[in-house]
Amino acid sequence: MADLDILRSKIIELKRKRDDYSSAVSSDRSVMTSLDEQIADLERQKAKIKLAVDEKEAQVRKLDELIRQSESAVQKMISNTQKLNDALQQALEDNI
Repeated sequence: MADLDILRSKIIELKRKRDDYSSAVSSDRSVMTSLDEQIADLERQKAKIKLAVDEKEAQVRKLDELIRQSESAVQKMISNTQKLNDALQQALEDNI
């Protein structure tokens, strides 16, 4: 009978260990679910920010093009102003 009692106590100990592991698994699954929800939320935030960044980068490209065109126009104006100034100066000198 003592051997049976020893076996029963070992079975009870195994059940206790199983229950501890089951509890730990349940707790870990809960943490995993929470982390999955956080990851999904972060991915949504990242997608939203990426869209905003893409829109801002498009605006930067448009502004860069406008700046390039404006600088080119100003350079042409400066060049033409200088040519006009030179021509007017020459006309004044020729009529003196």
